[in-house]
Amino acid sequence: MKEPQWICITGTDGAGKSSLIELLLQDQTLFEGKKVKEVTIWDLFYLPKEEQYLSISSKQAVDLYLKSLSPQSRTFFLLHCFAQALEIARKEEIDIAFVNAYWYKYLATEVAYDGNLEHRLSLVASFPKPDFVFSLSVSVQTASQRKERYSAFESGFSEVVDTLSFASFQHKVQAAYQQIMSKVEHFSLDGELPLLDLKKQIMKTLKTKI
Repeated sequence: MKEPQWICITGTDGAGKSSLIELLLQDQTLFEGKKVKEVTIWDLFYLPKEEQYLSISSKQAVDLYLKSLSPQSRTFFLLHCFAQALEIARKEEIDIAFVNAYWYKYLATEVAYDGNLEHRLSLVASFPKPDFVFSLSVSVQTASQRKERYSAFESGFSEVVDTLSFASFQHKVQAAYQQIMSKVEHFSLDGELPLLDLKKQIMKTLKTKI
């Protein structure tokens, strides 16, 4: 089965990953003649109806389900979802896959809950190493301002999900994320910059590589 070129755009919640990938996918010159798509953790829930064996009713339903799981079960579930998303990209014979967040962000969130980094890193040994990893960094304040709504998962499953609970938990997530990224070869990007500036930086790196 063909292995896509994996280009990861990662960062913590509110870093601008999805918006940047959307902008990159609009570039028809660099990717001309290539099959390109975004890969997200929830892709298995959005397959054509005849291929879909699991369904998800809403983001709120995901939040409730994640809250019901133990930390270990939740980690396994999230990694399962991402492993299957990669498999879908392979089956679709994608040439270039822009991977949104990858396991870096989700493991950082889980580590923020209990601090068990080494165990979780052992679980991702079989995941493919991306060809490129671009990591967006933003302040917790910027992330808080960018988010239209906060999920319970990214707010530490606080009884009250609001800006305060989100910001408080995201400080822990960002610390765990930095620990993870210190072990990953990547390009660091200032996520506070305008999206067009970030796109130019990425395209400059990719121009001679794809």
